[in-house]
Amino acid sequence: WRAFYLGGNVGGSLDGSKLSIHDLSAAQDLTLKDSSDDGALGGVHVGYNLHGAHILYGVEGDADFGETVNFLGSLRARVGWIAGRWLIYGTGGVAFLDADQTFTVASASNASFKSSYGESSVGFGGGGGIEFKLASKVSVGADALFYSFANDEAHLTAGNAPFVLHDHADLSEVRGRLTYYFNTGY
Repeated sequence: WRAFYLGGNVGGSLDGSKLSIHDLSAAQDLTLKDSSDDGALGGVHVGYNLHGAHILYGVEGDADFGETVNFLGSLRARVGWIAGRWLIYGTGGVAFLDADQTFTVASASNASFKSSYGESSVGFGGGGGIEFKLASKVSVGADALFYSFANDEAHLTAGNAPFVLHDHADLSEVRGRLTYYFNTGY
């Protein structure tokens, strides 16, 4: 497991963002109707591992892209337990997000306004996973990561009615991984 590595991953994201609006119009009749940005993600990961006895420690960076997520990346520390060809690990570090939120705002007059909001944030990413070495240089695995980003707000309009969109971006990702290790041992 001690090596520089490079791989690809594919999976899905569950948008845990909490969107809310503050109606600034005179009528005060705007409501947030729906929003969801679940979708497929895929990307690459790269890192370096060291280990002593059965304890692995290293660093990993990744970049994922998807339908509503323009870019989701992170730079994380990795600590794990090695049992032969198996690795179980936890990970955590800084995360970066560039995404487009889509949502619908409705008024009491039943008018609906589709809207979108571009968001770029820095936050925390962490989770865990498991890998199995198929051969000395190739492993397969799966991990689950949770991301939390800073609260953000934007001043927007629905028709002529102004409102403030509040967004606390959270995102969960589950993905499968295929990794190539630039070494020769298990």
